[in-house]
Amino acid sequence: MEHPIITDWIVGYVEGARSVEPDIKVIVSYVGSWDDSAKGKELALAQYNQGADIIITPAETAALGCVEAAKESGKYIIGIDVDQSMAFKGIDEDAANKDVDFSVREGEIHALMGEPDSGSGGQSGIEKQRLLKP
Repeated sequence: MEHPIITDWIVGYVEGARSVEPDIKVIVSYVGSWDDSAKGKELALAQYNQGADIIITPAETAALGCVEAAKESGKYIIGIDVDQSMAFKGIDEDAANKDVDFSVREGEIHALMGEPDSGSGGQSGIEKQRLLKP
């Protein structure tokens, strides 16, 4: 589902991927709902058929269709938001956690301390122990 947090994450992913492989092709599809696993599978299969090597999907019910597509296609999948390894049994997978809750909590702390941090583009990563693999 198209959402500002997801859109921002995609921009970061694409920029990171292009910093390693400038000619990389990135295909973006939106299911249009959080729970339509049949549509998720359909879009994932279409991406694999267009040459995608890896699908990245948030941890929503629609992602289960993407997992099925990865299993059927023998391709890779990366789950984001939470540990989805139970759904990924039998396929190569990885996971990434955006830690939106951490970012919101940090913003609230800054606001309570009278130090507005909105729009500062703060970064989070290994140095703040916020880059985790479940």
